[in-house]
Amino acid sequence: WLRRELRKKGFQGPDHPVKVYKAGYEYDILMVSETQRTIVLADAKYRDVNSSSVTGANLLAQELLGDDRLLAEAKRQENRLLFFLQSTSAFEKFLTHKEPWTAYKVKSYLVTKHVPLISKHGSTEVMRAHDFLQSVAPS
Repeated sequence: WLRRELRKKGFQGPDHPVKVYKAGYEYDILMVSETQRTIVLADAKYRDVNSSSVTGANLLAQELLGDDRLLAEAKRQENRLLFFLQSTSAFEKFLTHKEPWTAYKVKSYLVTKHVPLISKHGSTEVMRAHDFLQSVAPS
């Protein structure tokens, strides 16, 4: 759904998640816009919060703390961004671009279903899917 919406806004890229075996990373969304001179790296994390246990302490534990929680996912996405920036040649087969890599802004996102408890980790923005689309490709 997100890839389809980005295509409508002029982005191009693979129709499926991209696996870079050299680093062991998977990129849910890897797309480029020539008009915006922007490359978007995004990872989608759509998990539901257990509504029966919504307390401050439980929400922190469910959303931020632990190996598979939002903060850990944001850290992994930041590592994917750093790998991309250091190893652009590994992505030549996935992205068709007209200019040298250095001509593009590279933006990294962790996309969620609900409003996240954090909005950024390093250079990686953390936001709801709708907000992501508005940020990357405003109407």
